Amino acid sequence: NEDERAAEAGKKLRPPAPRPEDSARMAVVVAGGGDDLVPFAYVNSVAPGSPAEEAGLQAGDRVIRFGAICRVAGRGTDGSQLADIGAETGASLNRGLPVVVVRDGGRVELELTPQTWSGRGTLGCHLMPI
Repeated sequence: NEDERAAEAGKKLRPPAPRPEDSARMAVVVAGGGDDLVPFAYVNSVAPGSPAEEAGLQAGDRVIRFGAICRVAGRGTDGSQLADIGAETGASLNRGLPVVVVRDGGRVELELTPQTWSGRGTLGCHLMPI
């Protein structure tokens, strides 16, 4: 019937319900174009030959998006974004993650694939909170 079709169509248009494990970062995850995003991490160093270097990440970059993790201008932060990066990285091994950084006054979009490599960790970079 028509009511059932409308209800079914409404279900398809709704975003997925938040999962309990996402609750810690719900305040910093947004789904828009990102014009209101601000840096939350600073790339302190990038190891040669690492996944981060292969993706184009550079020391001095300021991270405004790492996968689904970001910070919106005007909203405070509890510094949990770096812990969230660890969780996002662990859940995304061998899959490309969109990363957006600010470099030389402009935005640079990268794709970083967390993976095992000859060095420490799965990214090969050192991030510091901003």
